[in-house]
Amino acid sequence: MTWKPISGDGGSGGGGGGSRILIKRVKPEIGIRVVRTEQVACDVLSLRIYGLTPFPESVEHFWQRVSAKNGLIALCMPLATVVLNGVLGDLAKARLVFWRWKNPLPGCRAFSELVNTDPRIDVAALKAKHGAFPRSPKDQNALWFQIYKKHAEALTVSEGHRAYLLTRDMASLSLIFALVFPLCALLSPIQRGVAFIYYAALLGQYLVVATSARNYGRRFVLNVLTEESHSK
Repeated sequence: MTWKPISGDGGSGGGGGGSRILIKRVKPEIGIRVVRTEQVACDVLSLRIYGLTPFPESVEHFWQRVSAKNGLIALCMPLATVVLNGVLGDLAKARLVFWRWKNPLPGCRAFSELVNTDPRIDVAALKAKHGAFPRSPKDQNALWFQIYKKHAEALTVSEGHRAYLLTRDMASLSLIFALVFPLCALLSPIQRGVAFIYYAALLGQYLVVATSARNYGRRFVLNVLTEESHSK
C-alpha cells in the first residue's frame, strides 16, 4: 500500500503543494490463493468420498470405530470359518457338491461312468490288472480307493486331491453362508431388495464353486486311474 502525489486542480499558482491519495496495490498472488483454495477443497472432497476426513479428531474417532467393530469381526471370521467347515462331514459335503443323496462320492462311478471319458486311461490295461470292473457303486468306490492308496504320492494325484478338497469345502461354506446370512439380513434394518440381491449373489457363488468342485473331484478320480493304467 503506497501514497502517490497528484497535482491540484487550478488552485493557487506557484507553491501550491499537491495532495496525496492512498493507492492499494493488489498483489498477484490472489490467483494463487484461489487455486490453492480450490485444491484444498478437492482434497477434502476426495477424502469425504472415500469415507475419510482430514481432521485429526475425526480420524481418531474413525479408527476407534474400525478397531472396535470391524476389527472384532475380522478376528472372528477365520475362527467361524474353521468351525463351520467342521459342521458338515465328508459325505454331506459330497452331497452338496455332486447333488446325489445315495453314493455321492465320485469314486462310486469310477468304472461305470468316468473311466471311458478320459483318453489318457488304458482301459484294457486296467481290466488286465483288476479283471472285470465292479458294477455296484460301493464296490467301485472300494476298488478305486484301493488303487488310490497305491498312487497317493504321485504329483497329479496329490494335487488333484488337494484341489478337490479345497473347492469342496468352499462349496459347503458358500451354501451355509447363502442360508444363514440372508436370514440375518432379513431380521436387520436392511431393505428387502438389498437382502435379496445379497442372497442371489451368495447362491450364485455356491453354484459356481460347487461346479468347480465337481469337476475337480472327477478329475481326481481319473488321475488315479490314469496312474494305475500306466504303472508296471
